[in-house]
Amino acid sequence: MNREAPHSPLEAFAQRALELLIAWWPAKAVGGLLLTLFGPWNEQYTTLLALNALDFALGVAVGVKTGRLRSYAASHGLFYKTLQWVAVLVAYRIDKGLGVSLVHTLMVGGLIVAEAISVLENLQILSGNRIPVLGRILGDLKDKQNKYLKGGDKQ
Repeated sequence: MNREAPHSPLEAFAQRALELLIAWWPAKAVGGLLLTLFGPWNEQYTTLLALNALDFALGVAVGVKTGRLRSYAASHGLFYKTLQWVAVLVAYRIDKGLGVSLVHTLMVGGLIVAEAISVLENLQILSGNRIPVLGRILGDLKDKQNKYLKGGDKQ
C-alpha cells in the first residue's frame, strides 16, 4: 500500500490498528459464527471449559501414574468433550427455536456436574484415596445415581 508516513504517534497507532483490524477479519468471522451458534459467552461456558481442561489434564496425569496413558484414550476423551459442546450448541438452538431458556440451562448444568464428578474421581485416584471426603462424596453420588436409575428416588 502506498500511504504517506503518519505525522504523529496517534496517527501511526490508528493506522496500525486499522491494519490489524483488516488482517484479523477471519478471526472475527469465526467469532461471529460462534456467537450466533452458541449465544453470548457466559459463566456456565467458562465453568464447563475450565472443567473440561482440568479433567483432561488430570486424566493424562492418572494415565501417567497408572501407566495406562494411551493416545487412543486421550483422543477419545477429547472427542467426548467435543461432543459435549455439540450438545450445548444443539440445546442453545432448541431454546432459541422454542423461545425458551430451559433446555440449554439444563444441558450445560448437567455437563458441569458430570465434569465435576470426573475431576473428583481423577483427584481420588491421584491422591491414592488419601482424601477421605472425596470417597464419601463420590460414594454418595454413585448411590444416588444408581437409586435414580432404578427408579427408587421419587422425592
